[in-house]
Parts: sequence; structure tokens; C-alpha cells
Amino acid sequence: MSVSIEKRQTVSLVIFGIGPVQDFIAGARTARDLWVGSFILSHLAQTAGKSFEQTGGKLHYPARVEMTVTPDFGAVFPNKFSVEIAADKAVEAARQAEVVVRSEWRNISETVRKFIQQSVVAGTGWDSGWEAQTESLLECYWSIVPAETGEARSKLEEATSRLDGRKRLRDFAAYTGDRREKDTIDGLFEQMGPITNRREDTRRFWEELASQLQLTRPRSLAQLGDFERLSAINLTKRYAPQLNFPAIRDELTSVINSTSDVATAWWRHQVSQAAVDNQQLAQAVVDYQNALSELLNKLPERVREGGQTLSSMEGRFLYQETLQELSEQFANSRPTVERVQQKLRILLRLTSPEFGPPPRYFGLLFVDGDRMGRVISGQLTIPDQPARPTLEISRDLLNYARTIREKIAPQFGATVIYTGGDDALLMVPTATALACAVALHQQFPLKETTVSMGLALAHYKHPLQRALSEGRVAEKRAKNNLDRNALAISVIKRSGEKVEAGSQWQPVANDTDLEVFSLLIELRDLFSQEYLSLKLPNRLRQETALLAPDEAERASGTLKELLVSEFRRLYQRQSNPPKQDKVVEERLKTLLEKLEKLAKALSFKQFSDLLMVAAFLARGGEE
Repeated sequence: MSVSIEKRQTVSLVIFGIGPVQDFIAGARTARDLWVGSFILSHLAQTAGKSFEQTGGKLHYPARVEMTVTPDFGAVFPNKFSVEIAADKAVEAARQAEVVVRSEWRNISETVRKFIQQSVVAGTGWDSGWEAQTESLLECYWSIVPAETGEARSKLEEATSRLDGRKRLRDFAAYTGDRREKDTIDGLFEQMGPITNRREDTRRFWEELASQLQLTRPRSLAQLGDFERLSAINLTKRYAPQLNFPAIRDELTSVINSTSDVATAWWRHQVSQAAVDNQQLAQAVVDYQNALSELLNKLPERVREGGQTLSSMEGRFLYQETLQELSEQFANSRPTVERVQQKLRILLRLTSPEFGPPPRYFGLLFVDGDRMGRVISGQLTIPDQPARPTLEISRDLLNYARTIREKIAPQFGATVIYTGGDDALLMVPTATALACAVALHQQFPLKETTVSMGLALAHYKHPLQRALSEGRVAEKRAKNNLDRNALAISVIKRSGEKVEAGSQWQPVANDTDLEVFSLLIELRDLFSQEYLSLKLPNRLRQETALLAPDEAERASGTLKELLVSEFRRLYQRQSNPPKQDKVVEERLKTLLEKLEKLAKALSFKQFSDLLMVAAFLARGGEE
């Protein structure tokens, strides 16, 4: 007779997640909405983590909950985390965490609702459906796996798999909506306001509300645009920071930069630095700032967000098309607008030879650690070393997030949207986008694994939702098509053309001369200084399209030699070093040798796409 005794399971590993991430983040139209959506999601996840700790749970990953709320802190707690807890408490603790999260979300949205109610004419029924929208948005999901004490870490992969399976079985609660038109930002829910088929009633409601909100106290830092009609969700995201998180209210505008701010950030920094030693340029900057200040003081408050110095002003005021729009919109201020335009033309004449025009393109940089589930579970380790404790891994990632916010982002003029564990999202100027990505890769702290990134470069007026989508696709391309440990780049031109390029971080063919992104930065610099013609990539593409009409021929070794030879010929013809400048001549020669080797190692299309990206970055997106 044999007896089988089952070991008693004493603890459980719980993975808890909050979403949907897309609806909190991807529906953003402005950088501010994007930042706030990420911040609220992170805050709700922190609230859930704190709830687990109060019921006896021990955070498994990340190792601790930071509850401080400041602009610099931003969104750093991931929306999915794991907890080790006594087996008999696991289910109840997860349920309680969901109750706490929903209660916090309800409190945030109701605070906004009451604030707006103060500015709405009674009896309009403007908030009909508020609860239906806010209650149906939030999702909480979890998986629980029993484990032996001290062995919860080994169950992480199983728990993650179960959680992913649960998410695929999403609960779709019935939501019938009403007769109002959809929200103008994301179209996810109906806009608030009177339930009527008359657009005139809707227009009047939102115009009156926008006007009244500008008079409220605390003064509204977030304004409603002229044609914005928002749902309960987007109203909550728009006004929650100043109402629910007073610690960040007064500093929020200095932390969250618009897409035009990010696009021009590095240009403004360079011009400001140059003006220190250039009296003529310094005077042009002062004249432009004074004229702009005079104009902005005459305009409605909602139009003059940001500061009035070159370093703090809204980047869009550096574009002539913005000033022209203001001239058409505010006819009584036309003479003042014309003075600003005149001062801006003088400033741009002085800056264009060295810095070019103010860039109109910006970057969205997605960062994500590779195989993190295996790292956290202890299955992927530093070679020949035991698995490190999750506390140590979590501490490294928290320090990485702090390094991004305090050092890397300021160094490259970037704006941090979130840093959650092993992933991050930054908005970056095109001029520093590659260097910023390289720095993020070099500073990634985990030796057990690698990091992949996706970079989307888009016009400042390009819909932010679409740019975010392109950035996520680029990140997936880095992981799937480029086999991780890579950076994938998507250039979304205003003309509609899209260029895709990318490579792994490690040198091609293990040749130290072939570090792709170092070569791209060097090539971009030579393009920018006009030592190489910006026509080179397009000319190369035109010429080689005739030589290699299909992929079968491109695979030919003989044809590859012809293609590389054609590149060499065009490179030499398009080179333009200053006369008698041996240093530049040697730079061009050395780079040519490396690029020839790179062209032989990659497919020629991949190589030519990299050249197109370098030229695009050099011209700041100007086509």
C-alpha cells in the first residue's frame, strides 16, 4: 500500500493588472492628455499595490510602492504588478484591491464632475450618462497561482500566462450610449452636454462652459479648445490634475510640453546658448520676445499658454503659419501680429545658417525590456551566476527610471511621459532622438537581458493617437522583426510617405566599425554641416531602383558589388568638404569605408532606408 501526500500550498502569487491602457493613453490628442492618462493609470495601480500591502501582501515586482505624487515623479508604477500573499487571503485581497481602485477612480471623476457643475446652467442634464461612462471604462484583472513558501517567484511565468488568458476573455458590459455625438478626441464615448439633436444647443453649451471655466477658482490650468466636446472620461483626464493632485497643479504646465515645444526644444536651447556670446543674435531674441509678449497680452488666456521667453514659450509661436492663423482669428490684433512676424523673420535670418529653421517634427520613443517575465521569474540570469533577488532587480529598474527623469531626459531636451518598471515613453526632439535612444540603451541596468525601442518621428500637427500607434508598431518590429535588442524607427512624413529602418544595438557582424546608430549620428552630422548633400539618399534610391528591380536580383553577390560601387560613386560626388580642410576630408573618407562595409553586410534596401532616416534627422523633418 502506498500513500501520496500532497504538499500544502501556503502562499499564492497574485498578478494584478489595471486597464485598458489604450483607452487611458492612446486616446490623447495633446501631450498633456497623454501624460495625465499615464499618470492616473499609474496612480490607480499604486493604490492597488498599497491595498495588497495593507492586507498582508508583499510586493514581488516591483519591490515597493512609491506613493509620492509630484511632477518629477510622474507615472512610474507599472499598471501590472505581482504580489506574494498567504493562500487563504489571496482571493479576498484581490477583490479588495479592485474595490479600492474603483473607489479611487470614482472619487477622481466625481471631483471633476462637481467642479464642472459649478459652471453649468442648472437643469441642462449635461452629465447624463457620466456614471455609465466612467464605470464601464476601468478594468481590473488578476490571476492567482498557489506556491510553496519561497517558491512564488518560479510561478511567475505560469501566473502571467493565466493572466493573459483571462484578459483575452474580456467582459464586455452592455453600453447603449445616447443620442449625443461622440467625443471629439477619441470617439470612444458620447460627449457630455444637453441630450438634443440640435447642434446649436451643443455649441452654445460648450462655449458657455469654456468661458465659465476660465473664471473659476482654482483657476483652470487646462482649457477647453474651441471645438472640443469631451466625454466624462476625457473631462476627467483634462481636469483631474488640478483638482485631485494639488501637489502637481502649480507646476504641471512647466513639466508637460506640447508637441511643438518638444519639436523646437533643442533648437531653442542652441539659439539661447549662442545668444550668450552673440550680441546681434541676443538683441534679435529680445526684440522677438518683447513683440510676442505684447501680442500674447492682447489675446485670450487660452491662447497664450506657456512662457514668453525663448526657452519657455510655446514652440508653435516660432512658426509663421501660427502667427498667420492668429492674424486671421484676431483681426483687431493684426498690426501687432505683423510686428511679431517681422521680428521673427529677423531672428530666423540670423539663426538659419547655423541652426536651420525651427523643426516641425518630434519623436515618440518607446522603451521596453526584453524577456522581462523570464528575468523576474529567475529563469534568465547573468551567465554563470545565480538568479538575483527580485528586490535587487526592482531597485535597479527604479534607479533607471530616476536616471531617465533626472539625467537623460534633461540632457536631450526630452519630455518623460512615463517610466514604469522596465518600460518608458519619452517625447524627444528629432535632433537628439538617436543620441537619447543610445543613452537609454547604454544606461539600461539589467545584465540578464537586453532592451528594445521603437521611435516614431511625426509632424507636430500629426494626430498624436496615430503617432503613438506607429511608435508601438515600431517597438514590436524591434522585438519581432529585428529579434530584440534593437531600435526600430518609423518616419511619418507630412507628405504621407513612411520610411522604416532599424537595427540591433550590437555591431553588425560583430564588427566594431559597424555600430549602426553611431554611424547614423555621424552621417546626420555631416548632412547637417552640408559636407554631404542631403540629396544623396534619394539619388541612391533612384539609381539603384533601376539596377535592382526585385529581391531575387538583390540577393546576387555580383549585383550587391554593383550597388555598393554605385553608392561609393554617389557618395564621392555628393561630398563637399571645405577646401584644404584635411580633417573633414578624413572624416568623409573614414565614414565612406565604414558605410561600404555596412552596405555589404545588410540588405541594400535596409541600408538605403538608414540613409534616408539620417537625412531626415539632419533636416529636422523639413521636406
